[in-house]
Amino acid sequence: MFQGRIIVRPQGAEDRRQDDDPALLLSDDAEADNKPELEIFADDVTCGHGATTGALDESLLFYLRARGLAEKEAEALLIQAFVGEAIESHCQ
Repeated sequence: MFQGRIIVRPQGAEDRRQDDDPALLLSDDAEADNKPELEIFADDVTCGHGATTGALDESLLFYLRARGLAEKEAEALLIQAFVGEAIESHCQ
């Protein structure tokens, strides 16, 4: 479960904010509950939010395996890329 929240204070006029909450499901039994929220106390702002949930992309796994990576190595590389992108987007 993840609850993301962006608060735009009154002095935040003309702000641009985006809250994207991706989730990666790594097993058939996994589930994700994302709850993106916006609290806007200013005028003239551009804000958006969204949540996506999915498994590893089979076509990307195929691409990596076709280039000689073992299945576990390909999965680990895609997971590392997902986590790296999530960290990078939230640390800017």
